[in-house]
Amino acid sequence: MRCGPASRGRRPTCAASTRTRAPRTVAESGRTVASPGPVVRRPTPVGARRAPVAHCGGRSPTRGRVAVAQGEVSGGTSGAIAATGSLGTIRVPSAGRVPSSRSTHRAGRTRRVRGHEGSLPRRDAAPPTTTPDPTPDPHTPPHKASPMTLSRTQLLRRVTTRAAVIAAGALMVPVAATPVLADDEDEVVRLAAGNDRIETAIETSKAAGDDAREALLVHEDGYPDALAAGSVAGELDAPLLYTDGAGLDPRVADELDRLGTERVWVFGGPAAIDETVTDALADADLEVERIDGDTRVGTAAAAATELHDEIDTATLALGFSADDRPGWPDAGAAATFAGAGATPTLLSRHDSVPQVTLDALDELDVERVQLIGGQHVLADGVSDELERAGFDVERHSGETRAATAARVADRVLDGAAEDAEFTAVLVDGRAQPDVFLAGGLAARIGGTVLFSGRDQLSSHAEEALRRDRVTGATVVGGGLHSWVVDSASAAASGDDLPEPPDELVEEEPAEAEEEAEPEGPEVVDVVEGEASWYGDRFAGRPTASGEPYDPNALTAAMPPGTVAFGTWVRVTYLATDRSVEVRINDRGPYAGNRVIDLSRAAADTIGLRSAGTGQVRIEVLDGAP
Repeated sequence: MRCGPASRGRRPTCAASTRTRAPRTVAESGRTVASPGPVVRRPTPVGARRAPVAHCGGRSPTRGRVAVAQGEVSGGTSGAIAATGSLGTIRVPSAGRVPSSRSTHRAGRTRRVRGHEGSLPRRDAAPPTTTPDPTPDPHTPPHKASPMTLSRTQLLRRVTTRAAVIAAGALMVPVAATPVLADDEDEVVRLAAGNDRIETAIETSKAAGDDAREALLVHEDGYPDALAAGSVAGELDAPLLYTDGAGLDPRVADELDRLGTERVWVFGGPAAIDETVTDALADADLEVERIDGDTRVGTAAAAATELHDEIDTATLALGFSADDRPGWPDAGAAATFAGAGATPTLLSRHDSVPQVTLDALDELDVERVQLIGGQHVLADGVSDELERAGFDVERHSGETRAATAARVADRVLDGAAEDAEFTAVLVDGRAQPDVFLAGGLAARIGGTVLFSGRDQLSSHAEEALRRDRVTGATVVGGGLHSWVVDSASAAASGDDLPEPPDELVEEEPAEAEEEAEPEGPEVVDVVEGEASWYGDRFAGRPTASGEPYDPNALTAAMPPGTVAFGTWVRVTYLATDRSVEVRINDRGPYAGNRVIDLSRAAADTIGLRSAGTGQVRIEVLDGAP
């Protein structure tokens, strides 16, 4: 074993080729299994240690409120659905902000924190809207400008609110919940409708407070970067904001000004968020810290090591996999751990742990690694590799994404002090941008992330909301029907769920004398394979059929010899289970074994655009218009 001098206020550091502790695995399947000792160790209080980057560890004086921030769901459509009914209560203690003690950098300057991959294999295709992987997909579009102004709808309702206090293991930590903007004892509920994901992020920021010395900025399509950023939202007491990569959205600039932000952490390289964004931030006299790596895995590792000191526990989530396995919903639940104990989230492949992730775990002196998701997300090879490296391993998983999120919440609730109270952060489990906003909010206020269906409150979320320690809910995103929000309120209050509205009740089919004819076109062939998409830079170019390419049209290209021009096919993205019908008017793709190339509009409809490529099922239709 090699020992070196203490640094950054830490104890003397030691490095060894193997760890001497005995690894163990705690598996969760159907119930929460508590492991000995605390789940995580809170960092040393601000002011008692030196860290490489400015840290904002305190929280502003607040009282709580329940907030509903509605906006664009994954796929690009706006869902401004008015939520009605009480959302329950949250009680908030008064807590003073602790001044920042991290080292300062001159305002208006940009500093870059790089993560290095070493021998990590490079992904051969990924959209530049996330932390860039070296070989971009040939059909990834350039960035587009953001709209300058969008309308906002705000409705106010009254509710009584209460405070949230959380604990990690045996350590009790007060956490400020959502603050209010009213002076009287009966605070208000904010019901805000955002027209897109950028505005939803802003409304979620407003739900967490009126000031933030630091903020996190991520490309609106960059889910791995949003995951890494969300895990440090609690450590920095910083809101997670989205922007288009090509320029600083003026609404984001306004929100930073409202918060009195001094430093902005930009996640991802210039291919994700352009230098024009960081230049605009610097011109506004803001400190800018860019955290990026050679890949998304490197970015997560750089964030963890730059923004955390030594810590007992880290969370491992799926970053990407060769067959585009849909692990991001499980990863979104990791924020519950981040809120409970400043736990960093690192990324893994499906069946192996990248070396840069292992290096980060060693640098942070992590003892325990929490895996989020079942074997279909993170294979047993991942846990085996971690155990061989000497780490204790816990796996938190359920049969669905809602079950996984609920089990993570149970783990935190069961490890908290008896009198601790929590705020649930409820979100549509299929709305990717909203999921990570919910995660960032939960990490910041010490809440628990819960997933629900769009038209029905999931049974797992209902069960969690009915726990005595969960005293209220914050709903993020516009994907949930108002009846789901009312149901969440009833569950948190211990009441029966309200009756569903007529439009959500399936009518009994009427008896018919003759067999009903099948609705819709007949499916004449089915193909499965990898899909990609091509974007705005091809706009106006002639396709193989002679039509000019229109990114806004529902069209696609399939290889020669498959189907005729004008054929309609139904494409279902297996990761989201969303479908779109497109007309074939071009030939391609000509990369690898891909079976279809979708227009930008079609990719948006099924949620494929942010992933770049993904596994789809193609149904060839006969008789479609």
